Amino acid sequence: MNWFFPPIWVQIVNTCLRVGYPFDAKEIIQRLQAQNPTQFRTLRHQRFSEWIDRTHPDRYLHFKPEIQHRISMKQAIQPAGHTSQVSILVC
Repeated sequence: MNWFFPPIWVQIVNTCLRVGYPFDAKEIIQRLQAQNPTQFRTLRHQRFSEWIDRTHPDRYLHFKPEIQHRISMKQAIQPAGHTSQVSILVC
């Protein structure tokens, strides 16, 4: 699963905002799985914890620079939510 795909990432960020500070990875994952069990069944709180940049002591959720870069690359590849990939069977 590509967790950084924009429609999926929006759900993750919205859930983080609903959980609020302190950002508990287990609670975030539980809420995501409750909202959409099929899509988030393989996301684990250990994975999510790896994405968080804990060097920021404030009350805002910060993701590590490499995660922010991956998110921005996915958004650049798919402007306005449209896929840039074309099926091989398309004329």
